[in-house]
Amino acid sequence: MTASEEQFARMERALERVRSNRNRRLVEYEDDVWNFFQNAWHLKDWVINDSEIDQRYRDVVEDDVSNIEALKICADLANRSKHLQLTRKRLDADVLTRNTHIYAGTAHLSLGGKQTNTPGYGELILMIRTEDGREFDVIHTAEKTAGEWRRLLSKYGVRIKPA
Repeated sequence: MTASEEQFARMERALERVRSNRNRRLVEYEDDVWNFFQNAWHLKDWVINDSEIDQRYRDVVEDDVSNIEALKICADLANRSKHLQLTRKRLDADVLTRNTHIYAGTAHLSLGGKQTNTPGYGELILMIRTEDGREFDVIHTAEKTAGEWRRLLSKYGVRIKPA
């Protein structure tokens, strides 16, 4: 497994933690969100430094990521989470809205009269806002980011497991 494949796998494990947001404490969930975007953005550096990737791709990865909206959002979030202030803004993306949706449990009666219960749960909804006022759901943006990396790595000849 190449270094870039390892970093991609690390990013995908972080994505699964972002998707798993039921009954989570906000502070722990936010840690997982920041971790995902940091791992996803660092993948660029892994590609640049991965000697098993053809040099022509290592030379263009910076240009490639700078033209993909999801990766520009990823860059802003990763750098903001590491440095607090952005010195190089792409879309000035930040997580600015945090909501919790509560889903009540329900009781069901089966045909035989037996009652079954479906437990309720809470789900955290984090929204990203860019400087032009657009908003993006964190989970959707993380999935889009991973998909864009999957597409780029495939173009670069990196072997990754199918989604």
